[in-house]
Amino acid sequence: YQNIDGSFVLSGYTKTYGAGQKDCYVLNISSTGLLLWSKTIGGSLDEEAFSIIQTNDGGFALARVTQSFGSGGNDCYLVKLNNSGNLLWTKTIGGLNSDYFKSIQQKSNSNIVACGWYGINAGNYDLYITEFGNLGTFILGKTVGSSGIETGQGIVITNDNCLIAAGYSDNIGSGLTDM
Repeated sequence: YQNIDGSFVLSGYTKTYGAGQKDCYVLNISSTGLLLWSKTIGGSLDEEAFSIIQTNDGGFALARVTQSFGSGGNDCYLVKLNNSGNLLWTKTIGGLNSDYFKSIQQKSNSNIVACGWYGINAGNYDLYITEFGNLGTFILGKTVGSSGIETGQGIVITNDNCLIAAGYSDNIGSGLTDM
């Protein structure tokens, strides 16, 4: 992701640094390739980052998955950093089944929306969209799906502040996994 100042922020995971097996790793690199700062976020188990944005306050928000925090297994994990990479807040959502945040955006009112999937029961997932205030206050969560698997892989915000989520389903369409 290219920041307002021309630098780049990258996110993913590392097994080399941090507290656990896999920890979220965020790097801020200047436009000439110099490391400005790096941040490792995680617990004793696995954490990964899938999407990062620069928020309108100059900080960053990450859509992630965690095994170290939450209800067990994989849980949705949202992280907010300031412009120096310092942790401001985290939010974990999930049940006993596998839950993921895969994509994140910020609305014009500064609220943060994320999408992914929520494990309804073993092997069945519903597309999941959430909205949080910029300070981490939970505003809403919405699942969409039927029996089978429906996942959210990406989310965009339209000019009129509507949300469009893209993903796949193995229950709707031709009977195989469809977009």
